[in-house]
Amino acid sequence: MKNIQPSLPLRRSLASCEVDAVRLWQSLHAISREYEINKLALLFAIIFVTGCASSPVANDRLAHFDGTTGYRIDNIPPANDNSNGLFVVLTFSGGGTRAAAFSYGALETLRDTEIVWKGERRKLLDEVDVISAVSGGSVTAAYYGLYGDHIFEDFKDRVLYANFQKSFLSQMFSWSTYFRLSTPSYTRMNVIAETMSEDVFDRQTFGDLLRREQRPFIIINATDIALGSRFGFTQNDFDHLYSDLSTFEVGHAVAASAAVPGVVTPMILQNFERGADYVMPPWAAQAIERRDVSSVSYKQARTLERYGEAERRYVHLSDGGLSDNLGLLPIIQGLLQAEEPLESPMRDTIDQTERVIIITVNAKGDAARPWQYKERPPSLLNTIFAASTAPLGNHTDTEIMYMQLLVNSLKRDAQDGDFNGPIDFEFIEISFDHIEDATQRDRLKSLPTSLKLPDEDVDLLRQSAREILNEHPVFQRLLKTLR
Repeated sequence: MKNIQPSLPLRRSLASCEVDAVRLWQSLHAISREYEINKLALLFAIIFVTGCASSPVANDRLAHFDGTTGYRIDNIPPANDNSNGLFVVLTFSGGGTRAAAFSYGALETLRDTEIVWKGERRKLLDEVDVISAVSGGSVTAAYYGLYGDHIFEDFKDRVLYANFQKSFLSQMFSWSTYFRLSTPSYTRMNVIAETMSEDVFDRQTFGDLLRREQRPFIIINATDIALGSRFGFTQNDFDHLYSDLSTFEVGHAVAASAAVPGVVTPMILQNFERGADYVMPPWAAQAIERRDVSSVSYKQARTLERYGEAERRYVHLSDGGLSDNLGLLPIIQGLLQAEEPLESPMRDTIDQTERVIIITVNAKGDAARPWQYKERPPSLLNTIFAASTAPLGNHTDTEIMYMQLLVNSLKRDAQDGDFNGPIDFEFIEISFDHIEDATQRDRLKSLPTSLKLPDEDVDLLRQSAREILNEHPVFQRLLKTLR
């Protein structure tokens, strides 16, 4: 290709659209020669299709800081079918369509599980107050949060049986996307986010989610790869960016939560300069003042402080599984705050309830590694994959054990009268390891983390979630007290 330069005025015009002018002009020259198309006409066509405002930064600045408005659990009161006395939390793990289908099967099971609470008969699913999710699990969680029971009518065909891999690749290699990707302000993350938002979530925003005024409260989790910390798409977290979550599209949040490093570029959010009206949350201010450096609250508070640094103008978000592949971390952090002498939201919530039930849907797989049976060492890519996934798996197992220990500790605290009233805590994990049939268990654990699975595997995942939950001894013991 000849090194042909555009005129200076055109270069300035393209630069105003944040386009790499030289690279785009060279591409236009090559295409115009091949297809005998006028370069100027082609340029106008590209600008018409793509526009000049494509940018990965999609969040808006707060008009003013409040600290009480926006998408927070306090602003989503229990509906008629959801009581204050029973607080149910679900967490959905990552794992692509494998996780989305497994968590959907859990929702189907809870929908079909009838309980009696305070003399009233209802579905256990209606009592769910919070769903915290990661990656593939966040697709199911966000869909249920936006559409409620409508999920049982169209989610299978629209999402689980659909071929999103083909959809994404088709969009990725379209002509319009090709030219947009040639600009520095448009990346593969934009393609994923826009496709997810358009095809699955109908461009719905967190403002739409708030206007439903119906629980469960959905926490979509990503990872701030600069700080190595969890980042949740809630107004509480957006407060510290001095940003308004209400205009942010839910599909973009799900895409950030599922942004596998190396495959998809991180999502970039703008971290706005905080206004003079910004106030650190009371629990965080207390934690910093106490300076208990070993406490979870202190570490969280220090992270919030770092978002206030003048030079930290952008936040780069990647797969939520990098910091927590179960979606359990915000629940653990909240419960630990409840144990500490802090003015924390979780403490207020627990003090108003009689029973806390936490169900974790863990779709952790076990990828085949045939190289382990060979004398020759694994390739560089296989080594990197193993080195990155092994710590994640170990962290997941440790998190499950820690959660059980924490629940046992909270039970003892409740018996000792550390809360306002008698509270019971239950923790239930469902995973493929609970399947007795070895053939079925191995088949599910070997399913890839992809965006497309055969329909029969999707149905097996749904069925397995139902079987595991209905046969789980803790779940059965719990139901006896709720019937």
